[in-house]
Amino acid sequence: MSYKRKLISLGIAASMLLGTGMPVSAGQGDNAAPVLLQDVLDTDGSQNDNGGLTIQYVDSLDEIELLLPAQVEITELPQPEAEVALPKIGTQVDPAELNASRMLNRTRSIADGSLADYIETDGGSKTYSVSLAGGQYLQVRLDLPDDEDIDYDLYILDKNGKIVAYSQYGSYLNGSAGTVSESTGYMVPLNAPLETYYIYVWSADGFSSTLPFTVNFAISIPGEYDAYEISANSRSNDNSTEASTIPVSIDTVELLGRNIHSPIDIDWYKIEVTPSSNYSKLILALSTLSSNACTFEVYTNTGSPAYHFLQKVPITNGELNVQTGTYYIMVKNTAAVFNSNDIQDYTLLIESQSIPDGIIITGLVGSESSSSAYVAYPGFAARFRSESPHPVYITGLVYSQVGDNQYASANTEVTGIYFNSYWYSQNNEDWAFSYGNAVTNASGEFTVSVVPGYVYGQYVLYHLMSIQYRDSVEFAVQVSNDPSLMDSEIAWLMRIEFTG
Repeated sequence: MSYKRKLISLGIAASMLLGTGMPVSAGQGDNAAPVLLQDVLDTDGSQNDNGGLTIQYVDSLDEIELLLPAQVEITELPQPEAEVALPKIGTQVDPAELNASRMLNRTRSIADGSLADYIETDGGSKTYSVSLAGGQYLQVRLDLPDDEDIDYDLYILDKNGKIVAYSQYGSYLNGSAGTVSESTGYMVPLNAPLETYYIYVWSADGFSSTLPFTVNFAISIPGEYDAYEISANSRSNDNSTEASTIPVSIDTVELLGRNIHSPIDIDWYKIEVTPSSNYSKLILALSTLSSNACTFEVYTNTGSPAYHFLQKVPITNGELNVQTGTYYIMVKNTAAVFNSNDIQDYTLLIESQSIPDGIIITGLVGSESSSSAYVAYPGFAARFRSESPHPVYITGLVYSQVGDNQYASANTEVTGIYFNSYWYSQNNEDWAFSYGNAVTNASGEFTVSVVPGYVYGQYVLYHLMSIQYRDSVEFAVQVSNDPSLMDSEIAWLMRIEFTG
């Protein structure tokens, strides 16, 4: 893990970056003409398919300085602002209607591509220029070398060298997945003229002349991206520091009206799990009708709120076990060939599984009708009675307690247990125990069945034409992953032998 020399954290003077004649990328500058990336933007070789958008390679900051007034400085990075809550959570948005309106008579023009390059000095940099007009949205993703000692940061600068967007993740290798790519975006104000902007890659720590980084870019226009792409503070949600908070409680959260509109588009969300949160597991599901498949990944931040070191969290079948902390959800494109004419919304479902605080039996159903199922034998209070080997169905409820409020504990696995103490004393566990399993519904309710074993006959009752043998047994239920949460009921289990 690399702890980087951040621009803001060390207060590096802007004069060290621009306008002082001290090149940041010492030894990188040469006088070679900029190389147009037209082959990247226009795969068919034409030069105007994307509205004249071109990206130029610039070897070092020396070439930016020629375009700037004397002593122009890179401004200090903006500080994170207060969290902006997500608007529209639930079913307020009809995804079919949104998709239909977006795709009606639309011809999409998303310019995208990539380039590979190297930084060969510690603290070095590479800079690339791009011309953008008002309303255009530039997204940039920086794929880093798989080396925890290399930590590059990504910035978008305006024509005056002011930082308008940035990404400053720490280098944290996630096994074969590598470190999370730096990613950010900037939307040019609608009425702004065509101007030059700069993609700036800076070595916060380390370098390599053999391990390349890759700059991926996409440029789109209003209408291509969804209403949630740019936050209320005008920042792109392509970075985890701008993740929108999803309020999760005991209900299923359904996120609608969002899409992956470019090959490198990323949507970040976060879930805050507090000590008072009444769930221990989240079940996530992502779906889309688009041919552009998408997926999600979950991370925790081992760094600070401003500088994220993102550690990937393992997920099995969409199930995420959580504890107190913040979880970041990344939704991204997985299509090998992105179809810009098939931008459709995705649906992200997040279902919470609450932490159970209790379990109760609400009923037992066996071989007899409910009116005769409870019998009072001499010397005993009324108990539930059933005849072996008829199954016994145990109904009940699992709940969680938050303050004075009780909530249903949905999607909780419970175990039903039949126990015969006589057979247990005889070391015959096959006849002493029987088990069953069930999962609670949305209301926390369950029905679990167990099949009792053979009746020995601790108590015998003789009738004219029959003999009734009965044992004192116990039916119990417990939360499967927390056996301390249990409820049980003493009952009679009987068998009848006819004598005449």
